[in-house]
Amino acid sequence: MIELRQTSIDGELHLHLQGEWTFEQVVAIKAALQQVQPVAGTPLVVNAQAAARLDVTAAWFVYQQVHG
Repeated sequence: MIELRQTSIDGELHLHLQGEWTFEQVVAIKAALQQVQPVAGTPLVVNAQAAARLDVTAAWFVYQQVHG
């Protein structure tokens, strides 16, 4: 199971990842990331400290969402 929280801190968008961010969770990851709407010129910070696991597949999806 995954969780994605978004917060705004000092004009930056922070994404907080929690849970198992792995290939097995790809459907949930895609759905969660579709809720993220980065604004051009707004700094974005990805915080994965609370993620139990983060594999290359999940990292790639996060990267694609952030960079369009």
